Amino acid sequence: MKLLRKYKLLFPISVLFLFSFTISMNNNIIEYYQQKKKINKLLKEIKKKEKVSVLYFYADWCRPCRAFNENLSDDLIKKSIENAVLLKINVDQDKHSLFKKYSVTKVPTFIKVNKTGEILAKITSAKWGYDIPENTAPVLDTLINQTVYDGK
Repeated sequence: MKLLRKYKLLFPISVLFLFSFTISMNNNIIEYYQQKKKINKLLKEIKKKEKVSVLYFYADWCRPCRAFNENLSDDLIKKSIENAVLLKINVDQDKHSLFKKYSVTKVPTFIKVNKTGEILAKITSAKWGYDIPENTAPVLDTLINQTVYDGK
């Protein structure tokens, strides 16, 4: 009986842990600076999950970036990025200078990379005009799901 009371407390904690782990595994968006792993290790893990890696460079002061971030919960956007993981990289907090490595001069910038971090395709929000999910989703879907991105 004493043993049962002892483990009674652990059960809700273990269920909460499993639930939060499941949520994070299903998430298609990772805040890079909340991770303790280097970018190359994250890219390899994403590839193992058979997902496409997209580096999403943004800034908190950027109006198109804020619009995109607000639209991340929209069903069209969720559908367009379901085969990918967006690694969100705030250019103002980029301690590893990834924005320099990838020659990011505008935000938001989306860079599709392979498991070693080589650029496969690169776009900015200029590809879709007005920042609404109906414009954004098809461009992201094309970027993520085409083997060779033609920029259209």
